[in-house]
Amino acid sequence: MTESASTPRVVVGISDTPAARAALAVAIEEARGRGAELVAVRAWGPAAQPAARDLDMPGLADELTIRADDAI
Repeated sequence: MTESASTPRVVVGISDTPAARAALAVAIEEARGRGAELVAVRAWGPAAQPAARDLDMPGLADELTIRADDAI
């Protein structure tokens, strides 16, 4: 990436929740108001899912990771 270090950015975490959609709407307005780049980030992993992590099912974490990658 060869962007200037002075490029303003607004970063927001997103998901499929009402709170995340509201945060995205606020971030969009903030980025517009500042003339900034908007960066929306969605992070997911089996470690963040205690129920999936605690199940004794070989291969479950890999399958969930593949499905999450496919959803992007």
